[in-house]
Amino acid sequence: MKKSASRKEVTSPSEGTALDRTIVRLRTDIVTGLLAPDSKLRLDDLKVRYGVSGSPLREALSRLAGSGFVLAEPQRGFCVPGASREDLLDITMIRQLIEAKALALSMEYGDEVWEGELVAAFHRFKQRTERGCHMETETLPLWEEAHKDFHMALISACGSDRLIELQEDLYDQALRYRRMLVEYKFNAVDLIAEHTELMNAILSGDQALAIEELTRHLSLTADLVNSVISKDIE
Repeated sequence: MKKSASRKEVTSPSEGTALDRTIVRLRTDIVTGLLAPDSKLRLDDLKVRYGVSGSPLREALSRLAGSGFVLAEPQRGFCVPGASREDLLDITMIRQLIEAKALALSMEYGDEVWEGELVAAFHRFKQRTERGCHMETETLPLWEEAHKDFHMALISACGSDRLIELQEDLYDQALRYRRMLVEYKFNAVDLIAEHTELMNAILSGDQALAIEELTRHLSLTADLVNSVISKDIE
């Protein structure tokens, strides 16, 4: 049996080098909307914000530009990428392709350990959702963590660190849009039902059905985000 690929560890802001910390903090601030779409990323402002010198800051911006979280403008420096329906749909389409392939591989290669970890991640997500996941509450980061952990657990046995890393980037790029739903009230029952259908398909061993449920779930999420924020991003 092919060895399961482990999820890439993300360095916390309190650990690692100045570069590691700056990458994590910049990416987090962009994904969560603290640095708004289209906003300029001025080096002098960011030096004060993150308490770092210009060298690790420029390297962090360059690396994040390479993964799509920062836009490098020739002769103009760096900025946060804008937000558009077209970009959201593109992210969703690529994510469907990547996550579906990774899920198929996980279902092929995954063993009882993977299945147990997936079930555990699902139950943590379910419990967090039952406690509430409204966008304006202080519990949101805990819900987001549980939700992301479940989606990463889906593909953790795919056998490809590159697939996992790419999927994590796409997840966070989609999350940047979902975090725009400040006023939206998610229905916990519907969220749990969606993920339960996906989970049941995986546990049944029906790869085609599991991919169908995953693709549908990602489309529903994108449609919801698009319908709520479309008036604000154009």
